[in-house]
Amino acid sequence: MNQRTISIIKNNSMVYRYLRENSYEYLYLFRDDHYIETIEKESKKLYQEPLERKIEKLQKNINLINSFINIMDK
Repeated sequence: MNQRTISIIKNNSMVYRYLRENSYEYLYLFRDDHYIETIEKESKKLYQEPLERKIEKLQKNINLINSFINIMDK
């Protein structure tokens, strides 16, 4: 593993978390330095998706509250 790869792991919390949970991925990192790009994609997919779901859920709740307010105003 080169210094660039180590730096990416230390500075990116999602990658760091992903590697802590999937430690077998270190084997691939030691074999191929470019594998870190794959890990970055996987970590983004895994950890950013729930954030998008939370935002969608919040939007639905706001729309529901908006509907109740509109009903109450009439």
